[in-house]
Amino acid sequence: MLKQLTVRQFAIISDITIDFKEGMTVLTGETGAGKSLLIDAISFIIGDRASSDMIRSGAEKAEVIALFEVYNEHVLNGLQRLRADDGNKLVIYRDITLQNKNTIKINKVSVSLQQLRDITKHLADVHSQFDTQRLINPDNYLGLIDHYKPELLRPYLERYRQDLHLYQQSLQSMHQLEKSKKDLLEKQEIYRYQLSELLKLSLSVDEETTLIQETKWMQNFDKVFRDLNEIKQLFEEHHLLDGLYEIKVKLEHLSQSMSEYETYLAKCSDFYYEFDDLSMTVSNSIEKLSFDPLELDRMIERLHTIQQAKKKYQMTIPELLEHQAYVQSVLDRTDHFDELLQKAQEEVKKFYQIVVKSAKEVSIIRQEIAHKITHQLGTVFQELVLPHTIFEITFQPMEFTTPYVSSVFTENGVDIIEFMITTNPGEPLKPLNKTVSGGEMSRIMLAFKTIFIQSQQLETIVFDEIDTGISGHIAKQIAKKIRSIASSTQVISISHLPQVVAIAKTHLYVQKLEIDKRTTASLRELQFEERVQAIAEMISGSTPSRAAIESAKELLLN
Repeated sequence: MLKQLTVRQFAIISDITIDFKEGMTVLTGETGAGKSLLIDAISFIIGDRASSDMIRSGAEKAEVIALFEVYNEHVLNGLQRLRADDGNKLVIYRDITLQNKNTIKINKVSVSLQQLRDITKHLADVHSQFDTQRLINPDNYLGLIDHYKPELLRPYLERYRQDLHLYQQSLQSMHQLEKSKKDLLEKQEIYRYQLSELLKLSLSVDEETTLIQETKWMQNFDKVFRDLNEIKQLFEEHHLLDGLYEIKVKLEHLSQSMSEYETYLAKCSDFYYEFDDLSMTVSNSIEKLSFDPLELDRMIERLHTIQQAKKKYQMTIPELLEHQAYVQSVLDRTDHFDELLQKAQEEVKKFYQIVVKSAKEVSIIRQEIAHKITHQLGTVFQELVLPHTIFEITFQPMEFTTPYVSSVFTENGVDIIEFMITTNPGEPLKPLNKTVSGGEMSRIMLAFKTIFIQSQQLETIVFDEIDTGISGHIAKQIAKKIRSIASSTQVISISHLPQVVAIAKTHLYVQKLEIDKRTTASLRELQFEERVQAIAEMISGSTPSRAAIESAKELLLN
């Protein structure tokens, strides 16, 4: 339950701290005094979005701090996961700054807005006029049912979503294959021409480099031949190898007597063998050396052909070879496309049957939950003086036409539902959003809140004028129902209905004050006589009659 709420620099609220008690707390006061602002502050602390418009004029930031006493297992487990558990104590801090550098903390641990909502959805619920609009909006009906027994539905919905993902993947693969086939048919002739051209080229990775080197020396044949012969002549005329050999023998003799010549001996030996190798290489090269003008022309022409292909395709040799392999693989698939497509279609059909089965299971569970809701609502409608009300949740028959169209499936299943109601005997069921009056809607909304509080074991419920449009005997029944809720759940309510105000355990009065020429909201708890006066004013106006005062006393005492 909410133990304490501190609100600072929030619209016209300067600084207010409220200590809440068990049971029911009612907020009353003049119009515009700030009652709804306090409800907004509670909504903000449990996850409503922040807006800098909330900051009091002249302030840098607004702050809201709430202290809860928690026993709900979902909340306690969530706090442990966040490493923010502190026994049964839960402190939530939020601020809004002009620079949008907002802070959210749970027991001093910084959290995201989504993490805050995950915790507080099991903690408290705030009813507002927006909730009523949500109730009569068919787009929200599915969420209302799923929210009633989430633990019961969750495993079925999770399995359905997994199956839906696999089905959508298979469908996407099939569509990609179909697109590839269409694209290929459009490019087939181009690809066949390219493949033929590239195959004729018979490219290899190193060919261009080899051709460049070979054409280079053939174009310089005379110079190469002359240089090789001159080297050979130098070896032969100057007897270089013989001279090196003699030096090597002399160094061998010297090194036996003078150790410093051992190093020169080693070097001389290396020189000798290297020069011997060079001499043999030069001789062999001269013997093999030949010049073929036709071969040179062929190599130049081949090199030109390769360079033209590179220029045409704007690719390097490795890229051309890679493109050739790609085109070959794509064209190879042409002969097997129908087979591949048929296999993809079979995959789609398989996963389609699986997701249909999962969707039907989700729908069956939803219908069971819907039956529980309508049954419980029937009892609550009787208590709220709606004795002739019949409420049904109808499910549109599921239609599965073709496995190749996925639009029937959504993340939440395939169910399309409608809330149908009649409040008058003999009248047919009609859609909820088209048939119910304001006073009836308040009671229907209270009925929904009642069963959802029970199913979710909420510890705090906040009503922002849920009794709008109610009077007379019905007001008394509304009060009894809210009092029944307050017997097991903390209730905080704004009300202008005397019967509802009177059942509250705590009565807080909100008023506007002018301090230092600025309007600010003020709050105080009313005692018995003050409550009598406030309720009497609700009954007969600002100057209540004696009868109104007596009625107010009777309401409070009873």
